[in-house]
Amino acid sequence: MEVTERAIMVEGLDEPPRYFLQHTHGYQVHAREHPHHYRRHGRADIGWPAATA
Repeated sequence: MEVTERAIMVEGLDEPPRYFLQHTHGYQVHAREHPHHYRRHGRADIGWPAATA
């Protein structure tokens, strides 16, 4: 686990426990195995494909 000024980074914690921690403490909780990318509004490598221009 790592705590930064922006988020808590965790490993091996499924989505429901992360959401619980996030909403209980009012602080972002991100999974290291699903990194968030700059200018992608928090979208990790999985999910909806990016729109093409």
